[in-house]
Amino acid sequence: VVEEIPKLTDQYFEEIPLHAALGVKLEKRSTDYARISLKSSNTTQGGVAGGIHGGVMAALVDIATIAALFNTQPKDLKGYQPAGTADLNITYLRPALSPIIFAEATVIKRGKMLAMVEINIKDDNGTLCAKGRTLYAFRKETK
Repeated sequence: VVEEIPKLTDQYFEEIPLHAALGVKLEKRSTDYARISLKSSNTTQGGVAGGIHGGVMAALVDIATIAALFNTQPKDLKGYQPAGTADLNITYLRPALSPIIFAEATVIKRGKMLAMVEINIKDDNGTLCAKGRTLYAFRKETK
C-alpha cells in the first residue's frame, strides 16, 4: 500500500511526536525553503557550555529538511514516495547558547530519486552555530 505524501501543515508538522517532544515550531515556509525554531529547555540542553545538545541540533537538521521538502508538492514527484534521509552531515561551529535557535533549510537540488538540502542553524542573534547538509531519498511507488 502506497502512502500519499502528507500535506505539510503547521498543525501536522507540530504534532509529529519527535517535533512535539522537542517543541519544534514551523516558523516560515515557501517553495524549497523552511525555517523552524526550537526553544532551549531541560530536554534539549546538554551540549558544550550548557548549550543545545549536539544530537538535538542534528535532529533539527533532519527535521528542517523535511519541512523544506514537503511544504509544497512538486508535480515531478508523482509516482514517487519518500524513502527517508540517505545522508546527514553536520558541522558544529560554536555552542548554541541562546534561549531559542533557528534552522533554515534550502533545497539545493531536487531529482526524482534524491534531493540535496543545506541547513544553517543560528542563535537568536543570527550567529551561525552549525551547518548541515542532507540527501533525502525517494523511491518509485509500488503497486
